[in-house]
Amino acid sequence: MSHLLSLSLQYLPSIPRVKLLTMEDNDVDNFKGLGNLKSLDDLYLRGNPITFLINYRQRVFQILPQLKRLDGIPRLQSDLEFDPEYGDMDESMNDSSCVIL
Repeated sequence: MSHLLSLSLQYLPSIPRVKLLTMEDNDVDNFKGLGNLKSLDDLYLRGNPITFLINYRQRVFQILPQLKRLDGIPRLQSDLEFDPEYGDMDESMNDSSCVIL
C-alpha cells in the first residue's frame, strides 16, 4: 500500500477522528483525497513534491479550512490570502509549477 500512498492521499481510508497526520518524506505530489481529511488539526507533508507547488499552503488551507497547523507552522493570515500573480487557484490546482525563492 505504501506505493499507492506515494501518488496521492486519496488512498487513505476514512479517518474521521484523527487529529494529526504525518506523511513526511513520501512522494505525495497532488491534492487528491486531501478533502477527505476534514477532522485534522495538524498535517505534516514536508519532504513531498506537493510542497513545491505554487500556493501550496494556501491550497491546503482552502481544502482543509479547519486545519490549525501545516508542517508544524500555525495557520497564518497569509495562508488565507491567495496571490493573484499566480492566476486563479481553482484553475491552477493541477499545475506542477514550482517557485523557489
